[in-house]
Amino acid sequence: MYIAIFSAIFLMGAITSGFQANADFSVSNFETVVLRANGLAESIADSFILIKPIMNTLLNYDKIEGFQNLMVYLLENILCYVGVVWIMSKIYLKGAIGTTINSSRGKENLSKKLNLSDFKTKGKSRSYRLKEKKILARTPIFLIQCFVMPIVYPILVFLIMAFFTNFAIRVGVDAIGEFYEKLERTSGQAIMIAIGQVFYMMNFCSIIAISKESKNAILTKYIPMKLTKQFHLKISLGILVNSISSILVTIGYYVCTKNIIYTVILFAILMLVNIIGEKVKLFIDLKNPQISWDNEYTMMKQNTNVMYELFYTLLVIGILWIISVAIKNIGLYLIFVLAISIIINTIINEYIFKKQDKIFRKVF
Repeated sequence: MYIAIFSAIFLMGAITSGFQANADFSVSNFETVVLRANGLAESIADSFILIKPIMNTLLNYDKIEGFQNLMVYLLENILCYVGVVWIMSKIYLKGAIGTTINSSRGKENLSKKLNLSDFKTKGKSRSYRLKEKKILARTPIFLIQCFVMPIVYPILVFLIMAFFTNFAIRVGVDAIGEFYEKLERTSGQAIMIAIGQVFYMMNFCSIIAISKESKNAILTKYIPMKLTKQFHLKISLGILVNSISSILVTIGYYVCTKNIIYTVILFAILMLVNIIGEKVKLFIDLKNPQISWDNEYTMMKQNTNVMYELFYTLLVIGILWIISVAIKNIGLYLIFVLAISIIINTIINEYIFKKQDKIFRKVF
């Protein structure tokens, strides 16, 4: 939400500066572009059907049609809210509280005796990963914080950015050109990586990887699998979900720079930062597991480990900025950050391999 707000402020500032820099384009011209027949407001209304009434309200704010459209927009919001809640109650919660077999086959099979043929044989790693995914997917608060938010949030932010960029172009401001000028400096590269890191912060898969299991976390040492392997499997879901943010940031970077080499390096950096961050999150949860809780919502909202995740994000952003101040060449900056990321990831892997019993000690 903060990124969306600051992005909107930044882009509106760019538009305002465009008014000042371009003598041929004034605020009155801007209003004309928005409010004229077949202008910007109507274009937006045609592209986004659900907000068409509110755009019609803007166009007819001094007429009875404006009030009527406002009422239609409010009714749309109420119906959307009620509809989503109804769908969740009828579909999602029913599946979440059922078991794998009876929830998918229906009530008529609840009393059916299960045989070994009902269970598909899977590899240990795949079974472990599925177990982690199902725990997160079937608990509403975990689903929102671990899957919905880290996927929807970056997509929503980029849609907002794309909308405002197109909006700026329509009113005569080259927003992409201005942003490209910033990317010609190492500070611009730091900003792109920092955006990815902020998106990663929204993902709680790894920060609750141990805590979500409550006192059952002790079963970790009885699973016939090395602790090192379990460590990497627990962070795999977080890495996968964060990959969506990495791809979105990379696409945005390429659209602005059109430099395929720098884009590939940036994507590699984002993925390494993603992997390192998920490992750090799991380290935090293993160091201070929150396994004494009565319900999932309380554990999620009162988990002090999330605070350390915020501090980690600020630390990463600070380091990226310091390096950008020291190194002024873009290519050298990206290669240096990539090399540092590889070294840090290698050191962490070596530490996990040698100290796995110590890392999981509090769980036992």
